[in-house]
Amino acid sequence: MLKEPTNTDNQISSGNHPTDPFFIRTLNFNAASERPVYVVNDHEITMFHLISGNIEWIIDNQYFTILPNDLLVVYPKSTISWVESSLDICTIYEIRINVESLLAPHIHKPLWSGIHHAEFNVILNLFKHYNPAIIPECKFPAEIVSKIMKEIANEELGFKTRTYALVDELIISTARCIGKSSARNTDFKEQFLILDKMLRNNLSHQWTVAEMAGIVGFGITSFTDKVKNHSGFSPLNYLISLRITEAIKLIKNTDISMTHIALRTGFYSSQHFSSTFKKVTGLSPKDFRKKD
Repeated sequence: MLKEPTNTDNQISSGNHPTDPFFIRTLNFNAASERPVYVVNDHEITMFHLISGNIEWIIDNQYFTILPNDLLVVYPKSTISWVESSLDICTIYEIRINVESLLAPHIHKPLWSGIHHAEFNVILNLFKHYNPAIIPECKFPAEIVSKIMKEIANEELGFKTRTYALVDELIISTARCIGKSSARNTDFKEQFLILDKMLRNNLSHQWTVAEMAGIVGFGITSFTDKVKNHSGFSPLNYLISLRITEAIKLIKNTDISMTHIALRTGFYSSQHFSSTFKKVTGLSPKDFRKKD
């Protein structure tokens, strides 16, 4: 059950159970505050939004300076420690989002989230690749947290549904900002390698060009042009080439049925798989297996 804060820190939680969707609190540090080493739980994505002051942290042996309005996103099992010379006074929103149930292989849709399971996995892969990610001059987290706190304080009809939707908004907005921020700081060749890895790891996902463009932080037109220049394919044709390549490996090295290969590689039916496979290779999947 969602509850109001019960101690000196302003805490908002979806409940007391370890698998609850989220936990939010305001951390106020002054000269007398302890500076503990922080280890991110292995089932949580943790976000820190700095409201005032600045922070110097060492995260997994890397040095970072976090400034007001910066959003820091940290993947599970990361270790955070303070640099002794950092400013003594600061205020931080700590937002912990439980992803344990969403990573379970038998769950096809999040229990509390409206984000599709496959899309959530793409977002987690993005967070993992850029861990830790810092988004500078980022104001939306404080706005969303304020709305969450208001919903929980008022407990009006539908407040749980609206609260969970706001957490979804926070996750999606953060992922989009990471993609755009990375696009500004890296060349397209490096971005393309990131996208290629995500596509290969999530071939069964029904990718759209807009989603792919979002991963690397470009608009659709610019992204399409860059992919064509880099690979010689349109984004969707490049994706098809990856799917067919994986399908060939499965046909050659396993006895998996064609229907399962089709679904595993992202084709919506065995007929679609067969026609596309023949168009690319000149043979139907069954004839290709016989030939091999």
